[in-house]
This record gives sequence, structure tokens and C-alpha cells, in this order.
Amino acid sequence: MWAGIVYLFVKTDINVGILFGSGILGMAVLFALCWLFFKIREAKNA
Repeated sequence: MWAGIVYLFVKTDINVGILFGSGILGMAVLFALCWLFFKIREAKNA
């Protein structure tokens, strides 16, 4: 994911802070989705 952010930074004129903020936000959303998926899966198996 971070390699993609660095690639976007090189190819565009977007501010570095916005790119890193988007990366951190993306990781948080991905973590939350994975956590919910495993919690729901665990509840079905119980």
C-alpha cells in the first residue's frame, strides 16, 4: 500500500501530508473491515 502512495506522490502534485493521511486512514478502514469479518465469522461458528 505504501509503495502505491509513493508512486502516486511521484506521478502527481498531491501534497505529501494528504497522501500519508490517506494511507493511514486506509489502513484503519482495512483493519476495521478485517476485524468485523472475523468477528462475524467467529459468531457464526460458535
